[in-house]
Amino acid sequence: MPSIVANVNELLSETLSQIHQETGFERFLIGGSWAAAMIAEVLETITDDFEPCHLKANDIDIYFGNFTDEADCKLLVDRNCINYQHINSVTLEVNTIKCSNLSPETFLANNDINVTACCFDVDFSRADENLVAIHALPCFWQFIFEQNSNRQLRVVKLYDTSEYEATTLVRMAFKGFELDFPINFGTLDPTVGTIAESQKVKFDKMKGWNDSPFFEYQCKKVRSHYVIVKKHSKVNCVKCLSAISNKKCKSKMCKQCCAEHGAPTCAAHKKK
Repeated sequence: MPSIVANVNELLSETLSQIHQETGFERFLIGGSWAAAMIAEVLETITDDFEPCHLKANDIDIYFGNFTDEADCKLLVDRNCINYQHINSVTLEVNTIKCSNLSPETFLANNDINVTACCFDVDFSRADENLVAIHALPCFWQFIFEQNSNRQLRVVKLYDTSEYEATTLVRMAFKGFELDFPINFGTLDPTVGTIAESQKVKFDKMKGWNDSPFFEYQCKKVRSHYVIVKKHSKVNCVKCLSAISNKKCKSKMCKQCCAEHGAPTCAAHKKK
């Protein structure tokens, strides 16, 4: 780990100094795909038996605000204080996210996917030579050091999945879509819970993906949110065998066959 930390500090010092200068943040966390990608990049250069995983990021997520030393607090994100900006000499867009109860421990406790279960604790007031401290959950290191053929995205907590609903599964699938890694939902059900408009956009982008786990599902709007529901399986009419039956038809017939041969009480195809 010391070698990883030293090399991460060397790789990122210029970028972090630029972010510090532009934002004025003395201490902040960096999480998400960028932190994971930088760790993977360093490991590829310093470890002979590391199989490259080619992680990538679209932006740099910066978490700042009120830090805490209490590990059992819950991270609180201020949704009204998320800003997107471009910083000179920093290639990717920088997203600054204001939080309360912020610490590496509360940040990682709020993470739900193994590939992003890491963060950088950047502190410009730190006395030692390392500007960056690396924090990560065991499932992240397991993913990173796994053989590429066995790498797959999954939730952080395998034995207590009660907190994971549709939002987590869409986010995880979209990461797999972006990074080209297989997804393992386990026994999790994407029809549980709701998703916001931003997740619906991701859901739609995956429609043409051959490895999408959502081929059997579609989104349905419910008030201001969406739910994921299973698509109706198209079944041929049991009488003519060519037309598609109505899913509400008691006799599993198409309209014409039900009118001629179906039950008089069929609600879907009432005889007139």
